[in-house]
Amino acid sequence: MLFFIVYVTETIFTFNLRIFVIPVFNILSPLSRAGMFLLLIPFYLIYFLAEGLYLHEFHDWSGDKYGLVSQVRSISKAVCVRICPYVGLVCINYLPLFLLNLRVFPVFLGFLMEFFWGIVPLFIVSVALSWWMYRSTSSIGIGAILNALLFAWSSAGIFPLSA
Repeated sequence: MLFFIVYVTETIFTFNLRIFVIPVFNILSPLSRAGMFLLLIPFYLIYFLAEGLYLHEFHDWSGDKYGLVSQVRSISKAVCVRICPYVGLVCINYLPLFLLNLRVFPVFLGFLMEFFWGIVPLFIVSVALSWWMYRSTSSIGIGAILNALLFAWSSAGIFPLSA
């Protein structure tokens, strides 16, 4: 479904989600990127199974109540838990830079933080996907598999180590 959305937005609206908004579904053309995709799946699967246990099983932020306000509050909590550390790091790095012309982190670490603009929307999509799958199936397994595939593909397509 996500691949279809990316394809339609590129074809009809000529809006490239692969670069501009979410670094997902980049071409895995060199064989090393395809191999990296396969190697990253188990790592992300373990991560998303643990995350599913934390967000849905242990804390029950899946929104068992059927009111709209309760569901919006539940997914908002889950998204905040996921993206707050990354948004915090970006703010720690860039607010002093823009306000005081002072670098908190060295240049290389600051450069790596620039990739968070692409990670945060991907995390939001991931939380929404796992939340919706848990609400539909009462299981964290399918959401963890889909998120593992999504992140493995994104990582293999953008990380320079797999080129």
